Amino acid sequence: MFTRTWNWAAPLTTARPAVEPGVRPAATPVDGGFSLSGRWRLTSHRPPAWLALPLTAAGPTPGSTADEGGWDLFVVPGRARLLSGPSESRPPTGLLELTDIYVPAGLATRRSGVPLRATDANFLGVAVTAMALGATRRLTDVLARLSDGNRSAAVPAAELAALTHDEQAALRSTLYGLRDASEVTAPAAGPLARAVKVARHVVAGAYEGAIAFVRHDGRHPLAYLVEAATPILQVTRFVEDFAIRRNHQRTESSA
Repeated sequence: MFTRTWNWAAPLTTARPAVEPGVRPAATPVDGGFSLSGRWRLTSHRPPAWLALPLTAAGPTPGSTADEGGWDLFVVPGRARLLSGPSESRPPTGLLELTDIYVPAGLATRRSGVPLRATDANFLGVAVTAMALGATRRLTDVLARLSDGNRSAAVPAAELAALTHDEQAALRSTLYGLRDASEVTAPAAGPLARAVKVARHVVAGAYEGAIAFVRHDGRHPLAYLVEAATPILQVTRFVEDFAIRRNHQRTESSA
């Protein structure tokens, strides 16, 4: 719902699709995300921390989306080594060429969504962090039901549930004590960063704790919940990295 409603990639550096007759960037849905291929023209020679790659040059047009869900904007790490092969086979400077690059579902969005700008970073950080903690609470609830009657498994489940509860309470107390959104501490340096780390820790702990309850068909009992939470956890990494970059920019401006 979040990634379909909000264009959270709006503040990022966005490349321009290099469209040739009969050829345009394309994204194919695959298990857990998308396979992205095509060429894009970069607006800056300095690679940003994150780069948004749209499928079309303008707004949504018929046939321009990756699937009927309308995913048409994909976010990739700008500093990652996305090109392979000898240097002579690479495209010219300023042109990015990708072939079957995997983009997790959590790093895809829609250009037609409500754009989140740089000034909305506080809202984005709070919303995604709150959803991540909500997902961890659901995981610990299911783990507790699995562990009912199994003392060795019940203790870790109770500890993870308590950790999630305490972190939610602490974050709620911090946010409710603010006068307005401008006082929200940047995710990389404050309570949101801690909450994100706790959420990741709980997800890993819950997944590990439920291994003892893997079904006869080999399916992990929490797999469906972890898969559902993965997009939000991926976006929390983007939020954290984006906040770090903004802090560096403020520091440089002050200097």
